Amino acid sequence: MAFLWSGTELKSSSAKIKWDFVCNPKEEGGLGFRRIKEWNKATMFRHLWALCRKADLFWVKWVHTYIIKGQCLWSMDIPSDASWTIRKVLGLKSIGQPLIQYKVGNGHDLVKVLSSILADLCILKCPISFVMGTGDGQGSGIGSLKLSYLRLPPLSSQFVEDDLVVWLPHPTGYSVHSAWEAIRNELPIQQWHKVVWFSRNVPHWAFILWLAIQNKLSTKDRLFKWGMTVAVDYVFYDNGEESHHHLFFQCLMSSAVLHAV
Repeated sequence: MAFLWSGTELKSSSAKIKWDFVCNPKEEGGLGFRRIKEWNKATMFRHLWALCRKADLFWVKWVHTYIIKGQCLWSMDIPSDASWTIRKVLGLKSIGQPLIQYKVGNGHDLVKVLSSILADLCILKCPISFVMGTGDGQGSGIGSLKLSYLRLPPLSSQFVEDDLVVWLPHPTGYSVHSAWEAIRNELPIQQWHKVVWFSRNVPHWAFILWLAIQNKLSTKDRLFKWGMTVAVDYVFYDNGEESHHHLFFQCLMSSAVLHAV
């Protein structure tokens, strides 16, 4: 990765491109690298997702029995005596809350959820959204408990579907990629990305063109600002300082080449 920085020496200055910009998809102007911190959180969502839907796994049952203990998962305090791994997984609740919803079917599992909410007195702060799956949309008489935003169909045996935990970023369920797409900062699509990154591009030339578009080529004026002892004079026909703008737009030789092309 030294070609992105100032050489083999790793330091915070003299970098060609900021790492935050490099770690974006190519269509958004980056190089397609992924931030390890974001990717790690996306992979850890797998464990939070398993806890939410109470997956049939031994560790999930153990956590619900000895850590959650029937509390509302979303509002419970993270136990200080829990393991480091459990604390990190539960620490993702604030990020994962907008990504997970309950879809009401027959309401059997919902009763358990509401029981834990009411028992934990987290009526207003429990960040769970409920989406009605079937029914006429009439409230169930719990508006007096300040849950008027929660509209449920009457519990009845006519609803054959079970209650579901829904992963909102993707209809087929959780995946690391969908979690990463949901939590990262998305940038606008750059129209020039297809000019640089196409199926038969030469990587070396593509990278140079990518740097030129970012105005980050190692021209003499930039090398001088980095503290290198170089003459900034332009070496071709005309006088002036070698800069990105001069190299591509003011130089008589480059202008002649562009007109010839």
